[in-house]
Amino acid sequence: MSTLCYIIPPYLLDSTKGNQLRKELCKQNEQMGLINVITTDSPYYYNHARHQETLEANKFSNDPFLHNIIKEKVIYKLSIVGAFGSNPMEFSWENDDYVYDMFNIFKHRIINDSTDEHDKKEDEESVNGNSTTDKREKSSLFTDGKVGEIDLTPLYSSTPIPKEYKKYLSMSLKQLILLTDHHKYRFPPSFVHFGKELYFQYPLPISWVPLIPNPYLEYLERRFNLTIDNEKGFSNINLSTGRVPKSISDFENSEDLIKARYYNFVTDKAIVPSSGIYYYEFEVEQTATNATNFKTIAVMNDSSISANSSLNLAAGFTKRYLSFDSPGNNQTLATLGKIDLENIKSDIFYNSGSPASTETKVFLSSRPGEFPGSVAINFEDSTFYNSIKGTDSLQRNQILNMNRRLNSRNSIDADSGKVYVDIPFKTKLIDDTETQRIHKTDTIGCGINFMDKSIFLTLNGVLARVLTESDLTSNDATIENLFGKDAKDIYPIIGFKIGELETFDCDEPTTMNIKCNFGFKSFMYNIQSYVDYFKAQQKKQIEMKLLDVDDDPVRLHSLINNYLKKNGFTETQKLFESESSDSYDHEATTEISETSLKTIFENVDNEFMLHYNL
Repeated sequence: MSTLCYIIPPYLLDSTKGNQLRKELCKQNEQMGLINVITTDSPYYYNHARHQETLEANKFSNDPFLHNIIKEKVIYKLSIVGAFGSNPMEFSWENDDYVYDMFNIFKHRIINDSTDEHDKKEDEESVNGNSTTDKREKSSLFTDGKVGEIDLTPLYSSTPIPKEYKKYLSMSLKQLILLTDHHKYRFPPSFVHFGKELYFQYPLPISWVPLIPNPYLEYLERRFNLTIDNEKGFSNINLSTGRVPKSISDFENSEDLIKARYYNFVTDKAIVPSSGIYYYEFEVEQTATNATNFKTIAVMNDSSISANSSLNLAAGFTKRYLSFDSPGNNQTLATLGKIDLENIKSDIFYNSGSPASTETKVFLSSRPGEFPGSVAINFEDSTFYNSIKGTDSLQRNQILNMNRRLNSRNSIDADSGKVYVDIPFKTKLIDDTETQRIHKTDTIGCGINFMDKSIFLTLNGVLARVLTESDLTSNDATIENLFGKDAKDIYPIIGFKIGELETFDCDEPTTMNIKCNFGFKSFMYNIQSYVDYFKAQQKKQIEMKLLDVDDDPVRLHSLINNYLKKNGFTETQKLFESESSDSYDHEATTEISETSLKTIFENVDNEFMLHYNL
């Protein structure tokens, strides 16, 4: 059944960014830009999961030009590294099936081949001078991403090829793989597709992607049939035991796989401060059947004795760049240095053999809010966790442990990084029959406000709690906070814990669905009202600051002029000086003209809205 979806979230349309996006959309399709909606059965609507099902077997891309370019690069790469034997010229280039099979054998190493010099240096340091490991790394032809790479541009100089494909000729094989359908968790810029490789360039999130290291991602895919889709304008994370569930005994290292850990997901794109305000909503529905003896996939507390249960799930936001300090004398974690989540989520096949892989798995499997650089609301105990400010508590406890008299005091304070929000995040049993039990959460909303540096939470369309800047900021000046000057990109994050499940063959599988709205459907919460209220409050504060001065015109002129300079309202300051020079004599005691004051209010408001894209 078809349904309508917004192309640009309505609450962004009145902002500078939203206005720019609408203009870009109108250039590609004027009617679509004016109405700002699309139907899910429209030929312009792109469904990633459905598209994956249509991919031809043994094809790098359904696009014939792109397929041939990638195939040639694969052949050159594998020929040069020796994968096609001592005489690769004997190989038939027309054998697509064989090329694709060989590519699948080496794809993990190809995707992880190019490491920048900084990462290489950290890897060498992390093995503490182990000459055997160093030698092994250097001896691998895949260690250097340049080996086997070839620019196909000269080879296509006399071959007709559409101009839009020429840019791919000089790209590396790894870049091409990550741009194609082969990478099933790499989503296009938006779900509005104009044909070929042309999409509406929407810069904000449209979907979740896994932030789960191997082998845990493979475990989710094989045992719980993980899929992520953008069906009907929502981003869905789906898990299912299937009709013939796989037993844990079917997996290697089963003891490690069943250990308690969080499976985390972040968005395909980050939110930048210029977004001003960003908001998303989600709900979770689980259907438990005989396939798991009526146990749910995601862990719930007291599910056997209470209709309302707490789900082991957390959601919020995390920074893109994570820095690690050495925990005590353990230097291993420090070798990770600064980690870029963009690289990890883009390279889903993360190199599990790297020296830092153990520590990487540990932090990627931690709960949002405890996950380094993250803040999140935890359903289990209705508590907001701030991993950044939580460092204050760790340092405080280290000091207290040095003195038993101090240690006897109550160490629970505001520096713990935990804020009890007093919101009943419950999972309700909405259907209970002989064949299934359906559990569903309320609708939860998470918002971030870059202007007043706050996080806000909603419950079933009602604003429930605002975490202010003081709640989020660490007292340690050396720690980079969520809204720090270097914290440019921030991702929404969600994570859940899977229980130890014994599975059985059953006609009805046990399933789990996390349905998230990134603004392409109407929110339950009136986010437009929040944005309008905040804009009015900010404008009022600016006006009050400008009016809250004495009547000395010389001092008034100087104060206003300095305020405009200090806060970066350069255009307003120039206009103010220009108008004041005609109506204001610096040596005389006269009043500033009404025209100048009008210039201040109008232009400060415009510059403020432009700066924060409101």
